[in-house]
Amino acid sequence: MSAMTRDDVITIVLRAHRLGQAPDLRDTDLSNLNLRELDLTDADLRGANLDGADLSWSTLSTADLTDADLRGATLRRTVLTRAVLTRADLTQVYARDADMAGADLRRSILLRADLRDANLVNSDMRGADLEGADLTDAELTGADLTDAELTGADLRGADIDEYAEEDFFNRGAHVTGWGDAA
Repeated sequence: MSAMTRDDVITIVLRAHRLGQAPDLRDTDLSNLNLRELDLTDADLRGANLDGADLSWSTLSTADLTDADLRGATLRRTVLTRAVLTRADLTQVYARDADMAGADLRRSILLRADLRDANLVNSDMRGADLEGADLTDAELTGADLTDAELTGADLRGADIDEYAEEDFFNRGAHVTGWGDAA
């Protein structure tokens, strides 16, 4: 895995866009980089190391982040609509106000993730580990949380389908704050 700079990433993205291709950033080391406000739409980031990277206000719509390491990354107001984050490690990610509508988060690790006010409408979170995650005021309408681990997750004010709400309790999930008065 080769370490890159912000300028390296911008060069790859611009070259790919000129050629009408998706930026190829597979297996790259982007850890701790400032990647704010970049357009990484359709980028191939499979296996990339984004540990501690700041992707605030960036666009990663339909990007492929399968098996990516995003531990401790900042995704504030990041657009990840229909992005693929299968098996991605998002432990302690800061994704407040992130737009993850339609994202594929199957079997991803979101331990202690800050997802306050995040848009997770119609996201696929089957088998995801959301233990201790903060989903306060998150939009989860239509999200598939089958077999998701929600022990200690905070869902105060979250918008959840009745079906999903029943599913939480039918599977015996322990959810902090669910049903508390605002």
